[in-house]
This record gives sequence, structure tokens and C-alpha cells, in this order.
Amino acid sequence: MKYYLEKIVNLRLKIHLNTQRTILILSIFFIDLTCAAKAQIVPDATLPVNSLVTPQGNINQIDGGTKSGGNLFHSFETFSLTTGSEVFFNNALDIQNIFSRVTGNSISHIDGLIRANGTANLFLLNPNGIVFGPNAQLNIGGSFFASTAHQINFADGATFSSLPSDTTPLLTVTLPVGLQMGVNPGKIIVQGSGNNLSVDPNTGLILRNNRPIGLEVQDKTLALVSADIELNGGNLTSKGGRIELGGIGDRQTVGLNATDNGWDLGYSEVTDFRDIYLNAAASLDASGSGGGRIQIQGRNLWLRDGSAILSFTEGNQPGQNLTVRTTESIQLNGSNPLGFASLVGTGVDVNGSNNAGTVILESNNLTLSDGAAITTSTLGQGNGGDLSIRAADSVTFSGLDSNGRGSRLQMAVYRQATGNAGNLTLETTKLNLYDGAFISTATYGQGNAGDLTIRASESVTLSGLNAAYKSGSRLATSVESGTMGNGGNLLIETGQLTLSDRATITAYTNKQGNAGNLTIKTGQLTLSDRATITAYTYTQGNAGNLTIKTGQLALADGSQISAITFAAGNAGQLSITAETIELIGQTESRRTGLLASAIDGTENGTGTGAGGDVNIITDRLTIRDGATVSASNFHSRNLTPPGQGPAGSIEIQANSVLLDNEGIITAKAASGDQGNITVNASNIELRRGSTMITEATGLATGGNITINTDNLVALENSDINANAAQSFGGRVMIDANGIFGTAFRDEPTPKSDITATSALGAEFSGIVEINTEIDVTSGLIQLPENIVDATKQIDSSCRPGEQQSEFIVTGKGGIPPNPIDAMNDEATWIDLRPLGEFFSWEKIPNPVISAQSNLPLVEAQGWTINANGNMELVAKTPTATPNNLNLRPQEGCLVN
Repeated sequence: MKYYLEKIVNLRLKIHLNTQRTILILSIFFIDLTCAAKAQIVPDATLPVNSLVTPQGNINQIDGGTKSGGNLFHSFETFSLTTGSEVFFNNALDIQNIFSRVTGNSISHIDGLIRANGTANLFLLNPNGIVFGPNAQLNIGGSFFASTAHQINFADGATFSSLPSDTTPLLTVTLPVGLQMGVNPGKIIVQGSGNNLSVDPNTGLILRNNRPIGLEVQDKTLALVSADIELNGGNLTSKGGRIELGGIGDRQTVGLNATDNGWDLGYSEVTDFRDIYLNAAASLDASGSGGGRIQIQGRNLWLRDGSAILSFTEGNQPGQNLTVRTTESIQLNGSNPLGFASLVGTGVDVNGSNNAGTVILESNNLTLSDGAAITTSTLGQGNGGDLSIRAADSVTFSGLDSNGRGSRLQMAVYRQATGNAGNLTLETTKLNLYDGAFISTATYGQGNAGDLTIRASESVTLSGLNAAYKSGSRLATSVESGTMGNGGNLLIETGQLTLSDRATITAYTNKQGNAGNLTIKTGQLTLSDRATITAYTYTQGNAGNLTIKTGQLALADGSQISAITFAAGNAGQLSITAETIELIGQTESRRTGLLASAIDGTENGTGTGAGGDVNIITDRLTIRDGATVSASNFHSRNLTPPGQGPAGSIEIQANSVLLDNEGIITAKAASGDQGNITVNASNIELRRGSTMITEATGLATGGNITINTDNLVALENSDINANAAQSFGGRVMIDANGIFGTAFRDEPTPKSDITATSALGAEFSGIVEINTEIDVTSGLIQLPENIVDATKQIDSSCRPGEQQSEFIVTGKGGIPPNPIDAMNDEATWIDLRPLGEFFSWEKIPNPVISAQSNLPLVEAQGWTINANGNMELVAKTPTATPNNLNLRPQEGCLVN
């Protein structure tokens, strides 16, 4: 600008000259000023061979620079392009890398075209910052790097710095190996008009035809490395190449590694990351014959206002990975003016014959809101890529887009596609799905859906309704209508799993393909407000198995865990292992419960699939307030027609089973083989109208009920029934130590009953077998009222020699003093001596007692005293003769 100020001074000095000359000088001034405004590219004098800038209209041609092997070095005091201008690096075709730096203090504003010859890679360094305007473009055969790093490091130790020393720099012929940030590096901003992306309302596919190209390289690397990076409506494109965004802090170094299609950036030495923003419908797109690679590393990444990161395989080349790693968070929210919600998406396009790459997202927190999505899909022959998410703290999805769709992770095989979907793995501490958000893998075509695996060390929570569709949040693997592919498996491992507000976890098939299996492992599983976990089939495909292992399982408010067939396909098995299971309540439309059902959900009555079995292992099972455990042909509220296939069976292993207030365990069959119930438990209690029933309608035979327990209690009109309507009743077999409150009866009564009846009559009744190991009357013996004749054992007289008994008291203090006598204040000496010193004995022979040998052993019926004075239990009332003792007292002793 000093040059132009000097021209102004000269102009003022010559103002006195004639008018023509004054006009000429003014014209020259404004021409020079206009040229300066179009391109502010000013070389410095820091290189052995300095750069030369030659303006040619709107084009600024750059020649010169210092060449070192295949490397060409340029250095500028300022480097900016105004709207509509162009800078042309006129390099030789043998140049592989062009390194340009800005040594001044100004930010580079680029709103025109940057062009170079051949396939040279172009590096632009300006530590002050770089702003790409909405008209900025690239026409480069190689890769393009824009960075606010202050120097480039080379393999031989040389550097190319924006802070050159006074001495001539040592330039190198080796390849660059790193970008090194200085202190307080500037930011890079890319401006634009947005991505103009939209979604086909019929297919749900992304429409990219109207997306602006923005900054673009072909099959090479487009990299932005600075402190903060902001794309405000800007677009970056590398068809089948690589897009790199690195938000890097002070004094950090990013590694550079040359590859076939550009450069791979490494962040292993970086410890201080900065933020990256995609605002106002900004976008990155690396789609091409093979989906290109996208790598983003920073502290926080925001995709706002319908911004998108895309990489689709459009031909026969394999797709590459899309990787996002941040130290704090990844956040997607908002929609563009066309209703397109923020998105990270990869896949195989309709003409793609190779596989898509893997999507890897790693952060502390991942948040999707306002209908934002992360998707992988296939529309062609190639397989969709895998999706791997690791969030150390939490993953949270919430909110709806303008079309009423919830935030989501989605992997899909679309119609006509033959490739398979990839697998989805999510690992975090806490996973939260709100407002109808969902995570799913699905096939709509011939290919198979991928597996869905979720591991959350602390909790998984699904709650909140989608306000537009009144549906709950969900996790799902599915085979959709019009397809032949099979569904994927769904595995959930977490400390606590909570579902509410009609939330759903499901693995199902809606066409020929078979559904996948659903497995849940959790410390605590809670379902409320009609939440559902289900594995089902709606057509000829078979449903998968549903397996749950948990500490505590609690269902309420019409919530259900079920394995169901609605059509010709067979239902899977429902297996639950838990410490405690509590099933509570019902609604007008459904009972809370564990169900394996074979019902008819078709319009033409083709519900012929076989029902699955229910297998329960628990310490304590509680079913109350109308809740149920069911293996049946019937809906829990009979809202759909019964199925025609065989119903499943129920097997329960428990320590205690409680059915209270119309709790139900039922195997109800409409046709086919009967459903059976087997309960093995230490204690079984049925209270207040509860029921354990196998019931057969139509021509089905009643199922069997087998109960093995220590104690069976059935009170208050609680029944155990194996009944049939138009066939034979079933069989009830009970082995119990004790049965209380109920009994076998020929027909139901208001009391608690055990029945096996048929509506056809008694001759069609089933069988009831009750075996108790303990006879409650065993050991109860009718004892005689009088064991001995008391009148012959007690006499008021005491005369010596009359064959009468005697009562002898010995010992010190054997007889206590009379409490009504006066206390004696004299000390008493009691002398204990042998009784013979006081009495003389006459030997009396023992009485002879006759006994019969070989008498049968019988229980004791009474007692007596033997000759030795000992009491003995005897088998019958004895006839005993008292001992005759001659008592001869010493002189002066008379006993009355």
C-alpha cells in the first residue's frame, strides 16, 4: 500500500497541470488500484529464487520460486483472491509438490480460482488464518492442503516455515512428513450457499444432484488443518479421494504419509485438539467409483442446519472408511431449508458393484437431535459398510425432523439391492433414545440385514413418543415387505435396560426371509407403559429366538416380552433367566406378560405357524393384577383371530411362584397339538381368582399341567384347569408335599378347583393325578384316656408290712419350707447317711411278668414303671401289681 500512497502524493503535486494530463494520471491510479483489489498476492524476498507474480487481467500468474528436486517453494507477504479472480501456479510438469507460505500478518481471503499445472500437490500455509469465500474454487490435478500451521517438516529434518530466519532456508528434495502448528494458530473458514440436499419422499433416498461442488479435488486429498475449522454453508468434494479435517491446538504436529491417492494424516502425537463446525447446511462428499475416505479429528464436531458428511460407492471400486474422532463430543442437529436433517451417510449407490467402507465414530459423547441421522446402506450389488460407534460417556438421540422422523442410526438394504447390509456396533456407558428415536438394521431387498450389537456398561433407556406418529423409541433388526433377505441378530448388553412410552426392541420378518435372534443381557430390565420386547414373523419367514438374562425383570402397564407368529412362519423360543420376575397389571387392549403366541394377523386366515415355547428360570416369579405368562393361539385380549398352528408350551423353574389378583399362566390352543404347562417350584401360591390353565377350543385337545412343588396353595377361587371345549380334557399331574386350599373337582365351582373337564361330558374329561409324599394323619394315634388306674397308685394310709408303696425323700434341702410357716432363725445341720442305718429291709421277691415272644412291633400306646422304677413305653395298657415293701421304722418313728 506504500506504493499506492506514493502515487496519490504525486497526483496531488501534479493537480495544477492541464486537465488532460490530470485525467491521465487519475486513470493510471485507478487501474493500479483495481488490479490490487482483484489479487492481493505479494511475494516476499525470502527464497534463493523468489516468486514472481504477473497480473494478466483477472489472472495472476505465479512463476519462479525455488525448485528442489520435485518440490517447488513459493513465499508471499500476502496471498488473497477477490471474487472472480484467479491465481495460476505456472509450475513445470515434473513438479510433484508446490509449497507456498505467507510470511506477513494478514489473513488470506480467497474467493476466486486456484489453479496449477499437471498433477502437482499444492500446500498453502498461513498461520494468520484462511477464509474461502462462496466463489472459491480449485483446479488442481493433485492434492490440496490449506493449513494455519507455521511450518512443514520434511523427512530429512528440513523445515519450511512461515517465520523464515535471516539466513537462506535449507530447501529439501524429500517428502513432507508433518505439519507443525505455532502459537495461537488462526482458523480456516469455508463459506457457501449450503448443500441443497433433499430426501426422496417415496424411497427415502438422498438426492444429491443439486449439491454445489465447492472446493474440489479429483481422486486426491483435500485437507484443512488449523485451530478451529468452520464450514458456513461451504462444501468440500473429493470424488473417490480423501477429505481431511483436523482441528489442532498450539504447538501440535500432524503427521503426513504419502499414499496412492494423496496423503494420510496422522494424529498420534496430537494432545490438544480444537473444534470443527459444519454450519448452515455445509457438506463433505467423497463419493466416487469407490467411496472415498473421510477423516475428521478434533475436540468437538458440530453438524448443524442440515449439514452432511457423505461417501457413496458409485462403481466397481471398494469404498474407504469414514472416521470421526473427537475428544469431547460429536453433535448433529437441525435441517436445511429443504427439510434435510443433518446426516453422516455412506453406502453403495444403485450402480455400485463393490462394497462400501466402514463408518467409525469415536468420542466421549454422541448427540443426535432434530431428526439427525447416521446411516449406511446399499442400493446395488455391493455390501453396505459396517458402522462402529464408541462413546466413552453417552449416546443420546432425541427430537424430530420436519417430516416427523426421529433421530436415528440406520443400516439398510434397499429394494432391488442384492448386497448385504453391514453390521452396527455401539459401545458406550449410557445410551438414551427419546421422542421416537431409533437404531435399526433392515433389509428391503434380496440382501441380508446386518447384526445390531449394543453394549452400554451403565444403562440403555428408551422413552418418549414420536409426536407425529405416536410411536415409541426403538431398537430393531428387520426383514421388510417385498424382500427375500434374512434379518440380522440383535444383542444388547448393559447394566440397566429401561423401556417406557411404547418403546420397542424387536427382531422381526415381514416377508420370506427369516428374522434374526434377539438376545438381552442386563442387570435390571424394566418395561412400563406398553413397552415391548418382541421377536415375531408376519409372513412365511420364521421368527428368531428371544433370550433374556437379567437380575431383576419388571413389566407393568400392558408391557410385554413376546415371541409371536402372525402368519405361516413359526415363532421362536422365549427363554428368560432372572433372579426375580414381576409382571403387573393390564390395559384395555393387552395384558402385561411374557408370551409365546401363534395368532392370525392375516386377512385371509393363513396364520398357521407354530407357536414358540416359554422357558423361565428364576428364583421368584410374581404375576398379579391380570398379568400373564402365556403360550397360546390367542391374543391376550382376544383382539385378533386365533392362529391355526400348534400353540407352544410353558416351562417354569423357580423357588417361588405367586399368582395374585387374577394372575394367569395359560397355554390356550385353538387347534393343532396342545400347549403344556410345567412348573417346578419350591412354593406355588395362587390368590384372588388367579389361574393356571391349559384350555383347548375347537377340536384341539386340552394340554397338560405338571406341577412339582413342596407346597401348593390355591385360595379365593384360584383354579388349576386342563379343560377342552370339543375334545378330551388334558391331564393335571401334581407332586407336592402339601396342598392347601384347593382340591380336585369334577367341574368348576366358586371355590379353588383342580379340574380336567370337557364340554362334551364326563367321558371326555381328562385325568387329575395328585401325589403328596406326606400323609397329614400319619403318626396321629388314638391314645387311651387312662393309662393306669390312679386309685391303685395313691393311698392315704401308711402301715408297715401291708404291701403298700413308699415315698422316700433324700437330699439336702429337698423339701422347701412352708411359705406360711414362721421362719426359723436357727442354723440347721442336715446329716446325709445311708438309709440302712435308719431302716431294716425285708427282701421281697420281684413279681413275675410273663411275655409272649415274636410279637409284632407296634407303636407305643401308653407307659408304665418297671421293677427298677424306670418308666417304659408300652404297646397296650398294662395291668401292673404294685411292689410289696415292708417298712419297719426304727423305734419312735411311725408314718401315718
